[in-house]
Amino acid sequence: MGRAAKAENTEVDADYKDPDSEDTWPAAEFAPPEARARGFATGESYTFRMRWGGFPKAGTTSIQTESVPSEDGKTLLSVTSVTKSHGLINLLYP
Repeated sequence: MGRAAKAENTEVDADYKDPDSEDTWPAAEFAPPEARARGFATGESYTFRMRWGGFPKAGTTSIQTESVPSEDGKTLLSVTSVTKSHGLINLLYP
């Protein structure tokens, strides 16, 4: 008995978009390289929503910067990150 060959689907779905193609990702504007090279600035704050598996609202992460004086009189940049879990995830990982 011969083995039946598995047929491959060679049809192209007209609505399919490659997830890695440039037109799938939203356009984003970035600071010029000179500004990015300086890194974080004092007073910046970012908040991100987190997902985990089937939990779309697993938590949040906030990152903020502030200037703090050092013992030798220099100004340092302090970066603080706070992560909080929410809902059912908070029961598993408080």
